[in-house]
Amino acid sequence: MSFSYPRPTKEKKRLRIAYVSPDFYRHAVSQFIAPVLEYHDREQVEVYCYAEVHHPDEVTARLQQQADVWRSSVGLSYEQLARMIHADGIDVLVDLAGHSHADRTRLKVFTWKPAPVQASYLGYFATTGLTAMDYWISDTVAHPEDSVEQAVETIYRLPRCCVSYQPPREAPAVVPRQGGDTLTFGCFNNIAKVGDEAIVCWSRILQALPDARLVLKAGQFADPVVCQSTRERFAHCGIAPERLQLWSYTDSLAAHFALYGEIDIALDTLPRTGVTTTADALWMGVPVVTLAGSRFIERLGASLLTTVGLEALIASSPEDYVATAVALARDPAQRSRLRTMLRDRLATSPLCDGHDLARHLETAYRCMWRQRWFGDQGGADK
Repeated sequence: MSFSYPRPTKEKKRLRIAYVSPDFYRHAVSQFIAPVLEYHDREQVEVYCYAEVHHPDEVTARLQQQADVWRSSVGLSYEQLARMIHADGIDVLVDLAGHSHADRTRLKVFTWKPAPVQASYLGYFATTGLTAMDYWISDTVAHPEDSVEQAVETIYRLPRCCVSYQPPREAPAVVPRQGGDTLTFGCFNNIAKVGDEAIVCWSRILQALPDARLVLKAGQFADPVVCQSTRERFAHCGIAPERLQLWSYTDSLAAHFALYGEIDIALDTLPRTGVTTTADALWMGVPVVTLAGSRFIERLGASLLTTVGLEALIASSPEDYVATAVALARDPAQRSRLRTMLRDRLATSPLCDGHDLARHLETAYRCMWRQRWFGDQGGADK
């Protein structure tokens, strides 16, 4: 099956933009797409959402109100959904999940090419591998001009961070460091992101600071086997079990955020960096040290820190990562200053400016669409 599209008769038409996702519920992707949906200029774009959401919640209801047209894709075959999208006359079709969900992805719909322009954004951190996917939306820090990243898509670099953070309403006020005098590093990322290189670097940090401890928080630590294997990974690097604290689930999101009151410095994961957890830590006044690698998935932490003016916390090598964390640990005055001002800095930065991101995305969509129909190159780079 192949689709045809009528050639536009005017260049300044209102574009129909569609987002396809299984994550339109309480999920990290929704936290980042919500401000985009809210601030899209409805004189420039009409927003469609195709939701593969089997268990909608209050977040689903809120996102549905922000869309001009909301369609559930649950129960539709790939062909049926492709035909629906084409019948809706979508100009730019945007996937928000990639290969993240083996059971709920709708990426196969894009192989039918139901829209003249198709892009991957936000919920996946590598090339989709689909020749039918025209663009991968990124930014100039996550994908610098000399990036080694290989992609079948054309990489479209936004001139600002490619995400916008929406601080959770449940997050409490930032409080002075709690929990005594023991300097505490923390990482609240999924343990699957903690590679061997992270264990080595974190162990070197703890070896340089014999009185410090490390707190790891992840749902997997509800399993004693995972806790034991994690302690063994650190033991192989010379770190005694008593220097680790492994935390699992909390009763509420508010309780989760309150735990940042016991953390002095957050350590970003390697090689895959955090996004939501990085923004969460900064919102709670906790500085984050990250290592900027060579690929998109290794550079998102750097993109976020650059956006809030914390380039000094972006390391360029594992040795630099360790040195940066140790230096900040030995500078209590700087840590105190950061704890006091980070939330305000974040709130007034582009990272929390959904309006600004929506304008840049609209410019990107217009450029992609014009390139498709009128041959304007705009800001896209391979």
